[in-house]
Amino acid sequence: MSPTARHLARLATLCLALLAAALPARAQLFVDVTRGNVEPLPIAVPAFVALGASETAAGPLAAVGENIAAVAAADLDRSGLFRPIDRRAFIAGPTSADVRPRFGDWRAIAAQA
Repeated sequence: MSPTARHLARLATLCLALLAAALPARAQLFVDVTRGNVEPLPIAVPAFVALGASETAAGPLAAVGENIAAVAAADLDRSGLFRPIDRRAFIAGPTSADVRPRFGDWRAIAAQA
């Protein structure tokens, strides 16, 4: 047997051994969904803070921030996964983009996100 034929025979044997070792590794994926999340997650969606009192084509910048937050809250509510908390329940609203959120205030009104 020539060296090339021996090399090909070894390569074929190695490929068959690897193929045989891979056959028992088949895993069946089984997902058992018995119950979904039935309670929507309470979420607080504060209005965006305007950095200045400027006017845009859509109106005052503060009003644009209110509109964006209202649309985001409505979209999350319609998904069925979230329940936006009424803004009147907020203890303190955002005053500046530089101020860290007071997470204790959000926990007090049961906001989880």
